[in-house]
Amino acid sequence: MNYTKGEWKVKQMKDSEFFDDFTLMVESKKLTIALCDRLPWDSKKERLANAHLIAAAPMLYDACDLVQRAWAGDGVDMATAIDSCLLALAKAEGKEEK
Repeated sequence: MNYTKGEWKVKQMKDSEFFDDFTLMVESKKLTIALCDRLPWDSKKERLANAHLIAAAPMLYDACDLVQRAWAGDGVDMATAIDSCLLALAKAEGKEEK
């Protein structure tokens, strides 16, 4: 799969004339992956959750791939695959270690 490699991180944008005070950016190596900006129907909490879910996408993909490979007997231990899933879920929930 071809996507922007590297860790995707959530960053709050500040001091911008174009975005409100709680616009979130998901970036990787100074490349913007996504902007989670204010919409009339969302809240800051929902915006933050969306940004964390987007930032976790590469880890979630890799974790699913490991589970599939473990299930197929492709040299991946299922415990390792499950650990990868737990780490990816923690990142998606904004609970990863800083």
